[in-house]
Amino acid sequence: MSNVNEAARAVANAKMASDYEAPVGVEDTRSASEVQKDIERVREELTATVNELAAKLDPEVLKEDLKVAAMEKVENVKAKAQALAHDAAAGDKKAIGVIAGVALSVAAIIIRKIVK
Repeated sequence: MSNVNEAARAVANAKMASDYEAPVGVEDTRSASEVQKDIERVREELTATVNELAAKLDPEVLKEDLKVAAMEKVENVKAKAQALAHDAAAGDKKAIGVIAGVALSVAAIIIRKIVK
């Protein structure tokens, strides 16, 4: 993205809708060239905002974000499972109970599938 768009984005993030309106009861004394410059600035700010939103909503970006989030979740679960297995190997009764419960649940699901 160009420096103009980056500068416009920075300005746009700092502004509110009321910043674009003339105060009530105050005469607008800007020249035509100043008005044109303001219009161009606002157009650049809007373009930067639209481009930023389009980039965030791009299906490929969303897909990549979901992929990264899923991989982080898998790594988190993997780390917890490894810690649980380590605790069970060290004789932690709670960890052993959790592993036994999971094993029984999996066995019950397998048996149920076989019986059906």
